[in-house]
Parts: sequence; structure tokens; C-alpha cells
Amino acid sequence: MGIAKKGKRKLVHDGDDYFWWVEDDFEGHTGHSLIVTVSSEDKKFLVKYYIDQRDRFVVTVLGARFCANIETGGVWKRFSSPQFGKTGMFTPKDVVSLIRWSLNSAVKKVEVDYQGKAVTNA
Repeated sequence: MGIAKKGKRKLVHDGDDYFWWVEDDFEGHTGHSLIVTVSSEDKKFLVKYYIDQRDRFVVTVLGARFCANIETGGVWKRFSSPQFGKTGMFTPKDVVSLIRWSLNSAVKKVEVDYQGKAVTNA
């Protein structure tokens, strides 16, 4: 099943269609945050990023398509990330930066828990 397009902005990057939207998340890490969601039409690429993160920055991966050398899909995973956008603001250019970072296998990705601490796979 594809993604519902109503209320979402479309962005074409490297020949692929992505949809993105910003919404309030009242159950987020602060109790009230703006969150951007970016998804491919087939939902294989699906990530979330809290716009109002301050001290550490995390991307939550829900889809199976992410960095080629990292297995996702099935469970949500969080990865430490650079900051995308500015507090309270997110632009199409920021969406492209988020997509590029997510799919770039050359950039080391560190999996973290809900508190932002590195996950050890021991």
C-alpha cells in the first residue's frame, strides 16, 4: 500500500519521489515537538526527525531502506545525526540533506537508544 498524499509535500530527489510533512508530536521527547516525516511513495524509505532537538540530534528510521550497510525494517531504529534545519523551521533543502545523509553509506552511522546513548550489539 502506498502513502496517502493528502496534506503532504512532494519532492523529487535523484529521480525518486519523496513525500514530507511536518506535524505536532505531543508524545515526543519533550511532550510537544515539531516532527518532520519523510517517506518514499512505497514507504520503504521512512524516517522521522524532531525539528526542535537541542543537544543531540537523532533520526528515527521506520522503513527498510536506509544506509546500504545497515539492516533496518521491522523495528524502529534511531541513529545519531547532524542537525537538519533550524529550530522551528524545515525547508525542502533540509529534506534533501536528510535524505542524502540517510542513504549515504560512506558516512558512519551510530545507532542510539531513546536517550541518545550508543547501542552496543554485544
